[in-house]
Amino acid sequence: MKKIIFLYLLLLSVFAVKKQLTAQTITVKMMNGNEYINPLDTVQSITFSSGLLMVNFYTGTSENYTLTDVRSILFTGMPMEISDFESEHNESISIYPSPASTLITVTGITSGKNHICIYNLYGALLYDEDFFTDEYNVNISFLQSGIYYIQINNQIQKFIKQ
Repeated sequence: MKKIIFLYLLLLSVFAVKKQLTAQTITVKMMNGNEYINPLDTVQSITFSSGLLMVNFYTGTSENYTLTDVRSILFTGMPMEISDFESEHNESISIYPSPASTLITVTGITSGKNHICIYNLYGALLYDEDFFTDEYNVNISFLQSGIYYIQINNQIQKFIKQ
């Protein structure tokens, strides 16, 4: 009897792990409206280099996207209910002004604890902070002129520092 229970629990845990892996995806949304969706368990690495977003797969293939053509990058998380998925994807952050010189405002954020990161085109983390408001102002005067990515929770948007 103990063996049957053990096998049942083992089978259940394998199913749960498999479900987690297949539920995680990366979605690259382009300025022209196209979307490219890939399961994260097929992705070996994601890098930023020479103005490109490069998604490298375990199969040895890769997909390259010109950063100026990328509108946003979304990562979906662990298995979730359909209602969670719908609310996550109906939410859309806005960043203005862009281009900006000293301050950007981010709106469309969910209430509660939020996390913000700013990355340069090479993927280096330049800003990292938690906040608790549904609108957030970021002082970007420390950044050099260029294109940057801002991540709020699991949503990524591009902005320009002039």
